[in-house]
Amino acid sequence: MLSVKHAVQPDQKTFLPIHHLGPLERIGHLEGVSDRQNEEGIYIQLPEYGDPERNEAADPRILQDEERRLPIFIQYERSHLLDVSARQVRLEPGAGKRRQILPGGAQVREYLLVQVIDRLRFEESSVSLLDINADDPITTLQKLALIEPADLGHLSREVATTAEGIVDVETSSGTTGQRKVRYMTYEDDQREHEFLAELWAVAGVGPEDRVACLDTDPVNLMVSIAKAFGLLGVEEAYCLSAGANFNRTVQTIENLAPTVLVSVPSIIERYMSKAPWTQSDDGRPPFSKVIYIGESMPSTTRRTLENAGVEVFGYYGASETSALGIECSVHEGIHVIQSRNIFELLPNRVDPTLREAVVTTLNQRAQPLLRYRLGDKVKLLPEPCPCGIPDPRLIVLGKPDEFISVLGSKIGYGSLKTSVYRNADEVGPLQVAISRTTIEVLDLILPDTIKRIEKEVLESVVSAEPDLAFLLDSGFLKLSVTFVDPGHFFSDRKFKPIIDHRG
Repeated sequence: MLSVKHAVQPDQKTFLPIHHLGPLERIGHLEGVSDRQNEEGIYIQLPEYGDPERNEAADPRILQDEERRLPIFIQYERSHLLDVSARQVRLEPGAGKRRQILPGGAQVREYLLVQVIDRLRFEESSVSLLDINADDPITTLQKLALIEPADLGHLSREVATTAEGIVDVETSSGTTGQRKVRYMTYEDDQREHEFLAELWAVAGVGPEDRVACLDTDPVNLMVSIAKAFGLLGVEEAYCLSAGANFNRTVQTIENLAPTVLVSVPSIIERYMSKAPWTQSDDGRPPFSKVIYIGESMPSTTRRTLENAGVEVFGYYGASETSALGIECSVHEGIHVIQSRNIFELLPNRVDPTLREAVVTTLNQRAQPLLRYRLGDKVKLLPEPCPCGIPDPRLIVLGKPDEFISVLGSKIGYGSLKTSVYRNADEVGPLQVAISRTTIEVLDLILPDTIKRIEKEVLESVVSAEPDLAFLLDSGFLKLSVTFVDPGHFFSDRKFKPIIDHRG
């Protein structure tokens, strides 16, 4: 039974998010719904499914409210990009704070009530599943508690036992934390490919391009990415596995001569360390575009590519949400596409110029997320982008600074890295290993290219980190440096900056 709390008057036509409607064959087809727009009833708009069998030419459908016998009109519509004029930043008060909201192009739609797996969160937030007043769905959304990353395991397990139509399971690599699991329906899969194709088009990829997707395990991720390129009608799109014999991988790229390379920055850096074109000042790679995914790209790597004539685009996404946005040709921030996801920017207590990204997915049927904390630090660029895309831009700074905890003292990884490379010509990689024997041992793992300044490195670290200096002087901590071949830092798909062996 579907019920409503308030009747809607003809002059108060309200678009209402609704609960799962059941099989479409239970929804009677109504001819000429546009002629009945002045009737008393509940008017609902939903995004079209994209599957012709489920949504024939965006036809209207009607469902009868069994309690009040009010007609509930359903009209499907295609999601669209926001106009610049509609992309106003709203500041909403909440619990004594001000939260910045970026309104979604597709609005919340039925997502507020499709969360069968999340029913407890609705009850705890005093939001009724059946009696939501959707005059302002964004306000309703804000009443819900945030989903923390730690909640994902529970949600995934519940989806596995309750959701229908699951055809695929995707997981994160697990190299930077607990593995995340996301279940997908056929519709989820199709929409994801279509959205990825839209993003690749923003990066200027077209029919004349040949795309190489390079990863350590292409079946895990790159097949979906390559399929999305296929929707653009590119000349060819293929996956390459960066195996143990990386010289062979480099040669394969040279032979195939792709115009676009898609990969993780750590793998791109490993490729660049062996690519022939990097060995000369006037060397040029076979590709003219790089799209990097999975992690941030060091500025030195980006500068090297750009100096070689390569246009670099950053892709923004997460294992639990899939695609979120991409960098445009202006190369100032990531456009987050609001017809696909709603973003909230939570205030940062330490730095008022920063925000924390919270996302509500609008196109995931099997495992949707409402107000999920991505954990990424971002900056909002409020000005319209010269490229003409109206969706807002964010500077994505990544996860907050990681800390090494030693005997109650927290040492920031970022500040430690700054200290290490203070006297070097340029900033390179740093891996920190912490272990325990009779005392704590902190090992700085660095490329052997800076071995000549080992003394300066140690002096810089000790002088810049007073907590570290105290632990060293007190005999509670031993500081050591290990120099390794630079290839060590690119051996895994994602670089893990901190390794804790203490158990």
